Amino acid sequence: MIKIKKLLTVILISIFLTGCGYSEQKSQLTEIADISSEEIETGNNIAAGETSALSQEEKIYVYVCGAVRKPGVYEVSKDARIYQAIELAGGMTKKAQKEKINLADRMTDGQKIDIPFRDRTGEENALSQNSENQTGAPNQISEELININTADSRKLTELPGIGEAKANAIIAYREENGNFATPEDIRNVSGIGDATYENISSRITVH
Repeated sequence: MIKIKKLLTVILISIFLTGCGYSEQKSQLTEIADISSEEIETGNNIAAGETSALSQEEKIYVYVCGAVRKPGVYEVSKDARIYQAIELAGGMTKKAQKEKINLADRMTDGQKIDIPFRDRTGEENALSQNSENQTGAPNQISEELININTADSRKLTELPGIGEAKANAIIAYREENGNFATPEDIRNVSGIGDATYENISSRITVH
C-alpha cells in the first residue's frame, strides 16, 4: 500500500507539471485505481490461502482410550494438552488411575492416550495391611479341616480343585479300600496328583 501511495503521488506531480488535460488525467487515475484494486484482491487471496493452510497444520488427531467415558479418535489443536483431549472423551471414569498420566503434557498427531485403570491388586493389598490387629500380626482366618474319611460329596467339593467327579472318586476309593490312614493317601485316588494334593493338603485330615 505504501508503494501505491508513492506511485499516485509521483503521477499527480507529473500531471501537474506537464499540464495534461482533464480527460487524460482521469484515464491515468482510473488505470492506477484498477491496478491498486487488483493488488489488494490478490493480497487478500494469498492471505486467505495462508490462513487456511495454517488452520490445517494446527489440527492433529489423537486416540483416547482406557478409563474414559467415551473412547475414540478426537481432533485437537497441535498445542492442546492431554487433559483437553480427555475432556473431549467425556472425562475419566472413577476407576482411572489419574496420577499415572501427565495431564499437562502436549500431544502429537496419531498419539494413543491410554488412561490406566486403578490396580485392583494394589487395593486388595492395602486392605489386607489395614486388617492387621493391634499387635501388628495379620488376622488369621481359620479354615475348617475336612475329614476325607467321613465327608460326603458336597463337603469334599469345598476343597480347592475338587469337583463332583473327584469327590465321588474319593468316596468310591474309600468304600473299596477302607479309610485313609494319612492325608497323603488321597493321592492314590485316580485323578488326584501331586499338584492337587498340594492345594488341599492344608485343608484335609483323617481324624
